[in-house]
Amino acid sequence: MRSRADHGMRLDFPFTEHDTPRLRERVRSDLSRVARDAHLRDPALIALALTGGFSRGEGTTRQDTPVNDYDLLAIRAHPGAGALYRGIGARLTAELGIEVDILPVWQGRLPHVGRKLFWLDVRMGARVVCGDPGALRRLRRFDAAGVDGAEIARLLGNRAAGMLLSLPSEGERADPHQRDLQATKAVLAAMDASLLHRGAYAPGMRERVALSAAHPDHDAFATAADWKLRPQHALPDDWWERARDTLLRAVDETGARETQDGIIEHALHAARARRIAYSPSQRVRAAAWDLLAMSTFPGGPADMPRATRAVRHLGAPAVGLSWSALKATFLHARARTLQ
Repeated sequence: MRSRADHGMRLDFPFTEHDTPRLRERVRSDLSRVARDAHLRDPALIALALTGGFSRGEGTTRQDTPVNDYDLLAIRAHPGAGALYRGIGARLTAELGIEVDILPVWQGRLPHVGRKLFWLDVRMGARVVCGDPGALRRLRRFDAAGVDGAEIARLLGNRAAGMLLSLPSEGERADPHQRDLQATKAVLAAMDASLLHRGAYAPGMRERVALSAAHPDHDAFATAADWKLRPQHALPDDWWERARDTLLRAVDETGARETQDGIIEHALHAARARRIAYSPSQRVRAAAWDLLAMSTFPGGPADMPRATRAVRHLGAPAVGLSWSALKATFLHARARTLQ
């Protein structure tokens, strides 16, 4: 059976700020490979839409090679196919040497998706690269002011967790790339959170930096965008610590600590942890911010007894006075929440 996605590829747009013939050929070849695999294995496929940095001309590359993920939506005539696309993504990740993440979505769900930042980004910046070019027309319409307020807290919580996980455990070697990557993501999250808090947003990172021109942390936002978009751009020696402070200021600015969990978050935690807890995602976020506030790179938390108290209330296994134990405890608790 021929898929309705068999309409040829549409890849005549820039993938990065510094496209070269070699890079364009690489990305086009990779995306064509993804489309062929999805087309062959899913007869219900209507269209594939590219999301993320490469769809907005802001893909991250090093030496003419893509380094950040290919993120795609598989718009389908029927619900389901999660396992199918996880398998496709894993196989292509191994073959292409870059993470391929494909999210299947039933076309009937598009008008009813949640008011999440992800869907706002899809509406503003996604590109249908094969199949029905109008496949996203039914996507629910809302602007930055309509984004669910909990999205800001989740964004800042997730990026704080990323910074913590970039800290090496005892005996591990520090990874400079992960240090810079997670710190930069945290600064960009602080920028986005600040903009969303005042009902502003734009699809492109440079546009968002421009929107934040009057913000006290604008210089950090611009530095982060440069590092993401310019392969040769160097970061300051104290970048991790600057990112920590920038993110924590955004937590205070947006009132993220006061964001409580909804019914879905409580239900998900009860199912995963097999117990009831009050605002479990909020508690995990608070622990992440508290741990981050007392940490430096690569040493981790400076006051281990205080750090232990910051995670003890999460209901995870008992911890010892070591960063590796604290990190394991934090991850154990985080895995049982929607955060």
